[in-house]
Amino acid sequence: MARALLLAVMALTLGGSATAEEELPSKHRYDTGDDVVLFASKIGPFENPTETYPYYDLPFCQPPEGTRGKAESLGEALGSDRLVSTPYVIKYGVNVRHAILCKKSLDAAAVKGFRDAVMQGYYWQMYMDELPLWGFVGEVAKGANAGAGASASSERYFLFTYLSFDVFHDGQGHIVKVTVSSGPIRGGGYAAGTEDSSEYSEYSGAGTEYGGEGNGTAPLVPVDITVAGDIKDVEFKYSVRWVRSDFDSYDSRMDRYLAVALLPHHLERHRLAVT
Repeated sequence: MARALLLAVMALTLGGSATAEEELPSKHRYDTGDDVVLFASKIGPFENPTETYPYYDLPFCQPPEGTRGKAESLGEALGSDRLVSTPYVIKYGVNVRHAILCKKSLDAAAVKGFRDAVMQGYYWQMYMDELPLWGFVGEVAKGANAGAGASASSERYFLFTYLSFDVFHDGQGHIVKVTVSSGPIRGGGYAAGTEDSSEYSEYSGAGTEYGGEGNGTAPLVPVDITVAGDIKDVEFKYSVRWVRSDFDSYDSRMDRYLAVALLPHHLERHRLAVT
């Protein structure tokens, strides 16, 4: 039932084209260096896709100048999408490696909010060039995956603070596909404070120039939010990789979403994107 509801919501979401407000225009052909706006839409429990809330109901990073809205199409309105700006700086054709989105301290209430969302399997939805993206707020680690010394029944909760975007283009200024992944809990689990960046680096960047602010050697591990206490200096980061694709076209880029009914209900929790 939940799978059918999610597919229905996704169909409504994709049912119309967005009409932007004057200050946040939609553009489908880009030159190198042009701004590509990433809009945030909503959050909610994956198992109940009809239950949704505004994206910033959780204390995610916000633009320093404040959020701005984007006018909704009929499909977006029916799908409960509330499009707002985000602080991600994405420019067409410009790769970014481990850029700092924001650095903030989370008080106990903010940590509890994130933890409750992870416990309930919350996902978020965003849009890039009107293509929808989905990802989970965090991950629950159980038993052995909860780290050294954990019992079989113990659980720990982790917040994803890193997103990696792969943006595919046709070489003619068009975005034809976008995927996003987060820093997952890899096999064997890890203990609090472990700094093993090799498991979380999405790509090494060999042969590619990466711009943007960031530290390529910093560990990209999720943040342990099991205990609802203050956590200082949490860094949210992101990477963007632009990939030339000769197999995807702009004219047919929405076809993969129309075939979404072929997807299993339990999508891979670390890469909730249509590929």
